[in-house]
Amino acid sequence: MDLPEDLAAELAAFGDRLASATDLGAATRDKYRRNTAAFLTWLTDAREAGALDGDPLTDPAARDWAVRDCRRTLKNTRTARGTHLGAATVNNRLAAVDAFFALRGSGRPTTARPSARMCCATPSAPTSCAAAANSPPNRSTWSWWRS
Repeated sequence: MDLPEDLAAELAAFGDRLASATDLGAATRDKYRRNTAAFLTWLTDAREAGALDGDPLTDPAARDWAVRDCRRTLKNTRTARGTHLGAATVNNRLAAVDAFFALRGSGRPTTARPSARMCCATPSAPTSCAAAANSPPNRSTWSWWRS
């Protein structure tokens, strides 16, 4: 899908600002540009569907709601393997959207991010990660190591 003129101009300006205002590497700048293009494509679809309350490029509240809705779409997106996008992937894509709004002077969206923390605690063994990391392994693990 081609972007409308206003969003295509925003994407081009973002690419220029990203190159001049940050010290990000070329691969990271390219990833940010691709992820921002995906967000602007999503924004175009949302505009056409009438799913936006205001203009996310000018209204901070509309911006925050648009980013939240996009985050929900990302979290529900299925990969080619049939799994959902991981929290780290969603966060990487949202980082590009944050940079887009920050570099255009609109301010960063206030949107919660999915937690990408890995923890070893489970409902059946509610041990904190720190406690588990500092505790010795159980006897069966010791015997396996010795053999």
